[in-house]
Amino acid sequence: GLAVQLSMEPTPTGEAGTMETKMMKSADVDAFCDVLRLLGRQPLLVALTCTDKSTEVVKAQQAKLAGPLSGVPAGENVPAFNHSVVLRNNQVSEVLLKSLDCRAPLREFCYENITMTLPALWAALCGREKPLPVEKIKVEPKWIHSSLARKRFTEQQRQLLEGVQASLIRSDAFQLVQSAGRGEVTREEIETMSPQDFADLLSGYSVDEPPEQEKYHPRVPWRCYPSFRKFVQIEEGDEPMFVPFPLDEEAAGELQLQKLSFCMCDLRSRLLKQARPDEWPASSQPIWHGPQRHVRPGDWDEFECKPVAEDDDREDGAEDADERPLRYHWRPASVFKIGTKKATAMVEQVMNASEPTFADTLLHEGLRSLLSDTSSLKSLDLRGNGLTREDANLLLNLIEDQETTLLRLNLIPVTVEEAQSTRELVIDGTGINKDIQENEDEDIEDPEGEAFAREALEAEIVRMDEGDGFIFLSLVSPQWFSELVRVELKRLEIPQDATLAHITDALLNLPSIRELHLSQLKLSGRGASLLLQAV
Repeated sequence: GLAVQLSMEPTPTGEAGTMETKMMKSADVDAFCDVLRLLGRQPLLVALTCTDKSTEVVKAQQAKLAGPLSGVPAGENVPAFNHSVVLRNNQVSEVLLKSLDCRAPLREFCYENITMTLPALWAALCGREKPLPVEKIKVEPKWIHSSLARKRFTEQQRQLLEGVQASLIRSDAFQLVQSAGRGEVTREEIETMSPQDFADLLSGYSVDEPPEQEKYHPRVPWRCYPSFRKFVQIEEGDEPMFVPFPLDEEAAGELQLQKLSFCMCDLRSRLLKQARPDEWPASSQPIWHGPQRHVRPGDWDEFECKPVAEDDDREDGAEDADERPLRYHWRPASVFKIGTKKATAMVEQVMNASEPTFADTLLHEGLRSLLSDTSSLKSLDLRGNGLTREDANLLLNLIEDQETTLLRLNLIPVTVEEAQSTRELVIDGTGINKDIQENEDEDIEDPEGEAFAREALEAEIVRMDEGDGFIFLSLVSPQWFSELVRVELKRLEIPQDATLAHITDALLNLPSIRELHLSQLKLSGRGASLLLQAV
């Protein structure tokens, strides 16, 4: 059960030669040690490799070496075992390490898992009157050689590691640790290591810096369709279209939208209910920004409560000057789960009362993104989204101040040329053509660059809120629509009297109007009276 190759060249450590030994499962370890005792006149360096694939078998064979290596006699008149041993396998028997005498000539061994080996390693190096005279320790993890996170150790394991480091430093025989992740590390280098670096060394794998990640800003994806036909006749293989709100530059460049209808999406109320500040890095800063933001999993001080530094309590959302990767750990006092009301409440607590809410901020960022310099939109419908007069002013200022490609807002022309030449203004529900011919060619292609939200395609009557009415009043004015003769308002719901007042004021200020068609309007009783008086 043994294969032996003997070389009688003296070793650097004083042995007469080297015996490379391969031990199979059937080998008798005790008999092999007895033979080595008989060869004791010339001490050898026995390099032992157990060839069985079973870890249990390998460790069982290694464990039988404890007696001979510790100097236990085999009987009267039997020479002592005075050879040095090197274990070539990637595993070492924990029983062997715990049983060895402090003078046992075990020169080298290797292990895979520090968690399993650490108690036995501590026993061999720290649990005796002096450390085991091992010269070289190899660490070869079975599965990984590098990781983005350090191995996490308990407090008890950390104490064992500190003892092992101290014992290796004071050992006269010890020379180096060789790991797959760090290569060879000498005793002098270990002496200068911090406890955390030494723990990384004995873990066997290197800790890599995490790659730079893209930080996403708050946004809500909106399910859209390129046409009404695609909405009612979904075909297998059609990829769903999602328009992010706010519309980022990458999505704008990919979608190349020219026509977008968010009509009847209730953007404001949906954002209030669904958009949470704790979902995104920037908006959740009050929860994670603190001394723990640079702590990585497995760091030696991972669970220590650090005092908050002066730059750790900022509220201005400034970028972190420290270039180390951020770790979005909740603060220790933040005992709640992501997505709960407590998480949102904690963010709101640090905000000034005069500042807009997260939902309002997100809504305004979304409106700006739709009319930004990178937007290719020519037609935009935002009616039925709970917009206020402040929201409407924001949109109107963006149209006026920026060089946008927009031609129509809420079905109303916004360019001077088109407005002054318009003689008929029709606002009929969503303004989406929902007629599908029975014999329509199935291969017909939808217009490119158009997107309609599901809510817009499902709606028959469109609600006009305060902001929608103010946009109508601001755009439909005698200054721009000097040639307007006919106005048709159809399939509209105007629940607020203030909105209706804006619309009636705009119509009364247009002396050129000769025809006014009103049908399928849903008004309050007071609103109906107001409209009749205006007409």
